Amino acid sequence: MLGGEVVEREQCVAVLGHFFHRLRVFGFELPHKALVRLVRINLISAITNQGKMRFMLYRETLTAQVLIKFLTRLIREAGGKKVFLILDNLRVHHSKLVQAWLEQEENKKAIELFFLPSYSPELNPDEYLNGDLKARMSAGEPVRSDGQRQGKVLSHLRSLQKQPDRIRSYFRHEKIRYAA
Repeated sequence: MLGGEVVEREQCVAVLGHFFHRLRVFGFELPHKALVRLVRINLISAITNQGKMRFMLYRETLTAQVLIKFLTRLIREAGGKKVFLILDNLRVHHSKLVQAWLEQEENKKAIELFFLPSYSPELNPDEYLNGDLKARMSAGEPVRSDGQRQGKVLSHLRSLQKQPDRIRSYFRHEKIRYAA
C-alpha cells in the first residue's frame, strides 16, 4: 500500500420529508392530514485517514453503473496513485459488471478493492461521516424544499472537506484503528 491511497467508501441515504400517519384517540383512528413528501438524496462517499473526503450525490438507486462512475472519479482524483478501497459487502459491490470493470487492465493498475466482514458497520469509519451528516440534517431550521435539502447536504459535505482533522477523527475509534 506504500505510495497508494487507502480509502473507505460508504453509501448513505438521506431520506427527508414528512410522513402521513394516523392518530388513535380513545380507540378511534383519526387521519392526520400532513403533507406527504419523501425526498431521497443518496450519497456515495470515500474518506481517507489523511482527512480527505470525496463524495457524489445521486437520486436513483445505487447500481453498478453509478458505482463505476464514482470509482472512475476516485481514480482520476487520485492523480496517478493507486487507490486501495475498503468497501462493505453491499451486493452491487460484487456485481458482474463491477467485476468486469475491475478486470480491465487500466483499472487493475489504478484501483484495488478490499471488503469488510459482513454486518460490521463498527469497522467502517465512513459510518461516522453518515452519522455526522444525519445529525447536521436534523439540526437547525427545517428545510422546506427539495433544493434546500440538497443545498444543506452539499453545504455540510463541502464544509467537512475543509476540515481534515474532523475526517481523521473518524479513524480514531478503537475498532477502526486498523485503517489509521
